[in-house]
Amino acid sequence: MNFEKFCDDDKTVSAVIKKLEIIGEAAKKIPPEISKLNSKIPWKEMAGMRDILIHSYFGTEFAAVWNAAKTSIPELIPQIEELIERLN
Repeated sequence: MNFEKFCDDDKTVSAVIKKLEIIGEAAKKIPPEISKLNSKIPWKEMAGMRDILIHSYFGTEFAAVWNAAKTSIPELIPQIEELIERLN
């Protein structure tokens, strides 16, 4: 799927936004002693994205949602997996 098709697909856009909101809400609940174990994970930015999406400040920026889904989240997955492994 390309960006144009993404923007035209309300169901996909809504699903991605909802998942980003959930990720941001979860990031807010990470205790400081855990978040400090990997300072490269942008916990505050993840939470901030959630706030923007929930409150739709200035409307939803589809480019930011697209970038998060296609670039940021895939880059974060190995870091989160590594952190989970360290905690286990």
